[in-house]
Amino acid sequence: MAEWKNKPTFPPGFQYSSFADATTITPAADTDNSLPPNSGVYTADLKRDWCIGFVPHGGYLTALLLRTAHKHITTHPALAPLNQPHAIHISCTFFNSCTPGAARIAITPVKTGRQYSFLRATLTQNGGARLCFEGLIPFTNLETLQTGPTLPTASTLPQRGIPDRETECVQAPNASDPRVDVRPVSRKLVYAVPAAGARKYGSLDGSPSVREQWVCFRDGGRMDMPALGFLSDMFLPIPENYKETSRTHWYPTLSLKIEVKRPPPAEGWKWLFCRIESREIRNGRMDVMVDIYDEDKNLVAIANQLAIIVSSDRNKPKTLVPAKL
Repeated sequence: MAEWKNKPTFPPGFQYSSFADATTITPAADTDNSLPPNSGVYTADLKRDWCIGFVPHGGYLTALLLRTAHKHITTHPALAPLNQPHAIHISCTFFNSCTPGAARIAITPVKTGRQYSFLRATLTQNGGARLCFEGLIPFTNLETLQTGPTLPTASTLPQRGIPDRETECVQAPNASDPRVDVRPVSRKLVYAVPAAGARKYGSLDGSPSVREQWVCFRDGGRMDMPALGFLSDMFLPIPENYKETSRTHWYPTLSLKIEVKRPPPAEGWKWLFCRIESREIRNGRMDVMVDIYDEDKNLVAIANQLAIIVSSDRNKPKTLVPAKL
């Protein structure tokens, strides 16, 4: 297998971070008077061990936006009384790649209402000069404000069903990612894949355009709602299931949308099942659809993204201009 020309290295004693640590945010010391009323600015430290190569992972960044928006709507004096703590959707657009290090996240209310409120979140670096990506996030209260009808629909379960994690799956070691050395973020999860399709990257029927996996955090941490942003983008790239993909590539996300169907239990999720599928991979552009289920086979979230296939040479270290924290 061809090698990446540039690989991240981690010195002895490097302190690897948990999901909670990697998504820690702090209110900014300074204010941005150009923002609309009831906005807020937060700072974060994008972690090196949550990267693909030298670029922070898109799902990790999405989780960071969800974490920040949740903190803002639940703690801001003008927004907390709305009692709308649950993000039910996020639509992200990625404009520029990020760099590990300091980042600023601005949260701006677009519309507030009795049942739904919409926040815009933008992440910038280099003192605000580099707009990396933004997300639009509607919030509600899934326990008290969702009172409309529930109707039966066709089953959303995979055609062959969800494989039992204990009897039909095998735990995949880190080596199941052939490029774990350049994808350190893939070490954050434990993967259990269908035994019948273990040689075909996890799909039950061996289809190269599908991957199925049970996942949990390797450090034993529980998954909360922001973790759905991470899981919606955390899997071996579908193109690497194909023998035609003979040279190294990088698969940056251009846009990502996630709809949340159910909130986590109070203690969070331990394991979640993800079914990942690409409908068409054409001219270096691909769709990726992800369905996420809990251990009771309830649909938790659905996601879809647009990603491109480019040379790994484009994934290389960049110098980050220090920003005020």
